[in-house]
Amino acid sequence: MLTLLILVIDGDRATQQTVEQAFQTENLRVLSAATIAAGLEAVRKEKPDVVLLDFDLSQASGLEVMKQIKEIDKKL
Repeated sequence: MLTLLILVIDGDRATQQTVEQAFQTENLRVLSAATIAAGLEAVRKEKPDVVLLDFDLSQASGLEVMKQIKEIDKKL
């Protein structure tokens, strides 16, 4: 059975937990990152199928982070 990996990049732990609970099934795995650096590292190492990205990050614009993600993995 195929398991899809969802990466959540959001500094708010409550949001991370909500997403983790919402997608808790045997076919989905959720990985959370609280910082941009941790999220980009997870994209490199974990190769997620989907990224849920907070566009109002305190460290940078979500659009800028999405550009960085696309440089790492063009399919995302």
